[in-house]
Amino acid sequence: MASRSGNRRSKSGNRDGVVAVGDACAALGQIAPLELAQSWDNVGLLAGDLRAPVRRVLLCIDMMPAVVREAKKQRADLVVAYHPPWFRPVSRLIEPSEKMETGVLQCIAFGAAVYAMHTALDAADDGANDVLAKLVGLSDLAPLPAVEAEPSSGAVEPSIGRIGRFASKTSLGKLAAKLRRRLGAPCVSIVGAPDQPLRRGIVVVGAAGSLPFQVPLGKGDVVVTGELRHHDALRLQRNRACAIALSHWSSERPVLESVAERLTALLPTVRIRISQADTEPFLRA
Repeated sequence: MASRSGNRRSKSGNRDGVVAVGDACAALGQIAPLELAQSWDNVGLLAGDLRAPVRRVLLCIDMMPAVVREAKKQRADLVVAYHPPWFRPVSRLIEPSEKMETGVLQCIAFGAAVYAMHTALDAADDGANDVLAKLVGLSDLAPLPAVEAEPSSGAVEPSIGRIGRFASKTSLGKLAAKLRRRLGAPCVSIVGAPDQPLRRGIVVVGAAGSLPFQVPLGKGDVVVTGELRHHDALRLQRNRACAIALSHWSSERPVLESVAERLTALLPTVRIRISQADTEPFLRA
């Protein structure tokens, strides 16, 4: 007969509250299903033993050297990065190197697994775009129209942007100032007149690219993103629309707190921390 202690299970499904890398991956997949990622992306478990125990998790946007050192100091068993340290197949892992993948080699050396979320988290409900859209003050949120992965194939990518209306009156300048304060973003730029009243917002964390232009844009519309290309900014101006560029990192960082809270609920025996070494690369001059 099995003992009572042998029947104890954590929310992860493991006996005796022991959480494995595979359990943590399953929990992260609940927060941001991997099938929502863009076809070009590299998400999920990138390195690690699915059977290894997980007691400490470190969340970050980028696996920069300072973050990897922090993970080692905190004895993290799993590093969850928003951006994948690599997108294409890697043929060599060598130190010393300035490439991002060297951080994965270092994590392997001290026993930490590495997981990436990126566009799976962008597209997920309550993911990166939803978190930023709520900070912007949008209501009646809907996904941006999906785009074709390859026009010739007819395949459609999951939507990674959001569109909604402002719950209360605001202007471009007031919204930019609010977001600068709320996010602590040091390098906020605007396209358009600061006193322009806003009626509708389009949110795309990271780099907006051509995504906002799937929607007809005009006066009273604002694109809130991390970064915007010069010619896309000119295109918005021609359409009499506005934009706020928060910087790539600053637009994505807010989602980490949400991920930490949800992961803690799913894995209550695991210590979840947000990296303090993970910082904005652009600073005000």
